[in-house]
Parts: sequence; C-alpha cells; structure tokens
Amino acid sequence: MSERKVNFIIWSMYEPEHSRKHIKATRIIDDEISIRNVVIGILKEQNTLKLGMHEITNYDELPLIIKPMNKKLSFDNFYDDDSYTFGPKYLIKEDGSVMFLRGLESIRDWKLDQLDELYDSGYIDYKQNHIIVVIPEGLGATGGLDSIIEMTSTLASVVGIGRAVISAPTFIKYVYRFFSERQARRLAKQWANQGIRYPFELREFLDLKAGWKLNEIKTRLKLNEQYSVKLLMALGFEPVSDEWKLTHSKNSIRSRKRWIANERYWNKKNMNT
Repeated sequence: MSERKVNFIIWSMYEPEHSRKHIKATRIIDDEISIRNVVIGILKEQNTLKLGMHEITNYDELPLIIKPMNKKLSFDNFYDDDSYTFGPKYLIKEDGSVMFLRGLESIRDWKLDQLDELYDSGYIDYKQNHIIVVIPEGLGATGGLDSIIEMTSTLASVVGIGRAVISAPTFIKYVYRFFSERQARRLAKQWANQGIRYPFELREFLDLKAGWKLNEIKTRLKLNEQYSVKLLMALGFEPVSDEWKLTHSKNSIRSRKRWIANERYWNKKNMNT
C-alpha cells in the first residue's frame, strides 16, 4: 500500500440547492483503505449541522455517494458534477473482468486503487485525489430502513431503477442477432452475472475508448478471441494496426447502424415502463 494526500468535499442534499453547505477536508490515506470509513471519520470530527442535517446517531446506516471528481470541475463548481449520479458505473473485479453497476449499485465502499484502475483503463474521467461525497436526502441518515425504502422508491421513479429486470431469455433473442443461438445463450447468462442487462450497455462501454486491444475485450467481458471479434465487428469496430476502432468504412457504418436499429427495436419491445 502507498499513502497519498486526498482532497474531499462533502455536501448534503438536505440543503436547498441554492444554499447547499459543504465540508472540505484533506487526509493522507492508503490506496486500499475504505474511503467510506475516512469520510465517516471526517463527519464525526465535524458538526453535521453545518450540512443542514440532524445529528447522526448511527453512522453504519448512513449512505454515502462517493464520486471521483470530473477533471473539468474544481471545488468551486463541484455542484455541477452530474457525470456519475450515484458513483462510477463500472467496477474492475479481481479477475480483470468488469462489473456493470446501475443506479444504487454504485453506492458502495470504494477504495482509491479501484478508482485509479478505472481511470488508468480509460473508463472514468477523474481528477485524481479529488473525491466528492454526497449524503442523499432521506436515505437512511437518521431514519433507518424506512427511509432507505422511501428514498429507493423515489430514486427509482426518477432514473428508472424500478423497471423490471430484463430476463435472460429476452436478452438472448437480441444477442442471437449477432451470434449463434448456443453462443447467445452462453453470453446472455455470463453477461447477466456481470450486471449487463441491456444491449445499450455494451455499446456505451465500448464507446468509452477510441481504440481497444483485443486482449482487453477478452478480459473485461470474459470472452474468447472469436466472440470478442464478433462483438467488435457487430458494433462497427475494425482492426487498425494493433487496435480495434470505429472507422468510416462502409462496413463499419453499416454494422453500427444495424446494431443501433436492433437496439432501438429491442428497447421499444422490452423497456416500456
């Protein structure tokens, strides 16, 4: 483990947007230490009334949205950060594969080395060593389980978390357009274990970077070489030197249009709220 200086800014949704108060703090912490525990330590040292909150009696139930600060922001305009509503959308697991996080799933106990790995891989925009922490209004700060349920329901209505999870057989029908039925069944089940439930999530993930090494796709999505190539080609990527990139060739444009057309058709049939 290595230590470094990290700047935190903590604010609460309890305050009206035009007058939100916040706490700034700097700590020397290890890469592998719990960011949540560091923030709770800061809150215990400070008077939470500064954040427009009641006194916190149970820190174990306090939900914290931990967000890496966008490079374009500073501690003077951090309220403008909407890049990760509940935190990063991806988590790199120990085996190198990527876990896709949706909505409240991003509210977790992050560590600096996890954020660094996401940044180094090109999956998040991050002003390193600058962390924004948000205490969401009504989500367990003092009200316990009832508050969590109420807040979850509210957030679900806003961001669509409450939408029924798409079943594996339904996803199989989509993936089958690009793979054989046997391959589609295997991939749909595997991707579901990685938190991939919608076709657009695959496209959004691959669109994070201008170019991909084939081995990275194989590791992140747990695919063999054949499946990796098929997926990249289905999304319009083509080999350029030692990477796969979107090009302006007819095949690339046609493949991307086909994927998006199928994606829209699938969304229309399966994602009605």
